[in-house]
Amino acid sequence: MSTAIQLDSESAVQLREICQEIAARQLSLAEWAAVESSDEFQSGRLVGGFEAIEGLFTFSYFEAGGTEWWFDLTLERALAVASGESVTFQMRKPQ
Repeated sequence: MSTAIQLDSESAVQLREICQEIAARQLSLAEWAAVESSDEFQSGRLVGGFEAIEGLFTFSYFEAGGTEWWFDLTLERALAVASGESVTFQMRKPQ
């Protein structure tokens, strides 16, 4: 089951910076798949990277109380977040 979660303000800024880094690389999905790393991006309460099998950027977000949430971003959504789109996501607890 997923829940709409708004990142805390610091994490929202960090995710936008990560997405700006993703955008700056100008890689295709195939190129991201070739350099896949599930924990390439680590910033504050966020840890994530590109998962080739899913074709998505996958992240863990750790709330202040320690609760872990998972969420995914398509390349297109990452580019939109880099440009200023909202950072509210459907998140799920780890399985």
